[in-house]
Amino acid sequence: MSALENRLWKCAEVLRNTLMKNAPKDTWNLTFAGINIVLNDGIYVVVGAEPAPYAVYTNEPWLSPKWKEKRNPNQGWIEKSIEEALPLMEQIINNDDDSINQADYDEYLITMDLELQNKKNQMIIDKLKEFNKLKIKREKVV
Repeated sequence: MSALENRLWKCAEVLRNTLMKNAPKDTWNLTFAGINIVLNDGIYVVVGAEPAPYAVYTNEPWLSPKWKEKRNPNQGWIEKSIEEALPLMEQIINNDDDSINQADYDEYLITMDLELQNKKNQMIIDKLKEFNKLKIKREKVV
């Protein structure tokens, strides 16, 4: 892999990880299956596609009367992720000598993984709390 290809790959990882961090987490399918780096005459970050064809609806305004003019709480998460990832991607691309410290880059990747794991753990805790509330309510009714 050439130095440029290596920098492009790192940029793709930064963007993918930022998208994964900011993706809606209702089922976690979009986060873990629907955001991928694809090599096909270039390096691309793909959101949605076969594993998560609904991804486009998570980013766009809700237009259906079903939503009664409510705002999509996830609206614009893809654009937000791109803006968040852009400074580090620019730093990676603009360093011709690959002077970005590998240890700093590895620390970034670990930090992103930890943030995702923390979000997942919090979701599990919230679901357990919700389940326990339902269980308590059901026991009171009986």
